[in-house]
Amino acid sequence: MFFNSPEKIEEFNLYQIGDLSCDKGYYGAKHDQICHEISFIVSGTGKFYGCGKYYPVERNMIFLNKKGEIHEILSDDSNPLRFLYIGFLFDEHARKDALLFEISELFNNLENPVIADTNDIYSVFMKITNEFIMRSPTGDYLISLYLKQMLVLIYRSFYAHNTKKYQDYYDTGNYKEIIHNIMVYIDSNFNYITNLSDISKYFGYSYGYLSQIFTKITGKTLKDYLYEKKFGHAVGLLKNNISITDIAEILGYNSIHAFSRAFKKYFSISPKEYKKHM
Repeated sequence: MFFNSPEKIEEFNLYQIGDLSCDKGYYGAKHDQICHEISFIVSGTGKFYGCGKYYPVERNMIFLNKKGEIHEILSDDSNPLRFLYIGFLFDEHARKDALLFEISELFNNLENPVIADTNDIYSVFMKITNEFIMRSPTGDYLISLYLKQMLVLIYRSFYAHNTKKYQDYYDTGNYKEIIHNIMVYIDSNFNYITNLSDISKYFGYSYGYLSQIFTKITGKTLKDYLYEKKFGHAVGLLKNNISITDIAEILGYNSIHAFSRAFKKYFSISPKEYKKHM
């Protein structure tokens, strides 16, 4: 933390960045926010205070705090929180950028500070953290780019409208349109889809029906497409030296063993062996 002397990084003033694994029953006392803060819940459950009330938080949630409000953290006794956080303010140059100005207004007019992550914010957080630790000559530029990426993804998540009705597509036989939307949904949410039935529930039709038309149009099953995305991302994380335990969490597996079994079934080699051969 560097509250007294924030680091100037391109269009941002960086106040803090970190990864906090809470003890059971951890309590972060109420305090005034001197900067905007983004928290990403990696695991565990608890409550965050913001916008004048307590919000329950759990794995894969994003919580925003704006400058000037009261913040407080309560971690559960049985399932303690682990979360990543970054505190910053926009400088005058950022306000000249139309999109960054809109994003700054999101913070300034925040009413509902919590949302589920659908854009793999964890990976962006880790990129920022790694660059901050290494502090290479080009590091500040990359930190700025990654922070912008994170903000745009968060902005998109807060303003995404997923209420579109798909009935017309089915009734008119316009299968390509719905298949496109299924692929977009999987591309954006593969980390959090733990059962194939999650897809059918989202679109309001039986899994068998969706799987049938998906295979008819794409030539591959829904399961194959989902696993292609999940394990393709897993390989990318392995290449970036993310631990197998963290990858299992990121991809929504209950344990490292469940992830390893699924990985080996897909690649015919365990993630540990894959990493060794890589």
